Amino acid sequence: MSNKVQQVHEEILDMVENSKGELKTMVIKLTNAKNPAKGLKFATLNKWYQEMFKTHDPEDIHILAKPMDGGFVTLKRFNYNTDSLKHSDDNYYSSLSKEVKDRLQGTYYSAEVTINMIKKKSKKNKK
Repeated sequence: MSNKVQQVHEEILDMVENSKGELKTMVIKLTNAKNPAKGLKFATLNKWYQEMFKTHDPEDIHILAKPMDGGFVTLKRFNYNTDSLKHSDDNYYSSLSKEVKDRLQGTYYSAEVTINMIKKKSKKNKK
């Protein structure tokens, strides 16, 4: 196995504006920049998320990934406030098999990231 750093290709799928013309939500598709068919390693997605963590509130980021063997896996939910993806923590796997860990920390064909750009105002703060 090589330890080459994968380059991530970001493709904007959707940009939703509110009635004031402000960017409200952005949806981005992530793939392997050099060879999309080889997919993105979990470590690459986790590193990408850690970079996003520096500029966006983690509670505003949702990541849904497509494993190479099909289906979908939520790697990061809205309102989950940590600096790494939930499947990177070995404690997460304490009651799961090695096969499950290998699949979740394996390679993903692509990932779809939704970012809330504008904070929702709570009803308590409205006057």
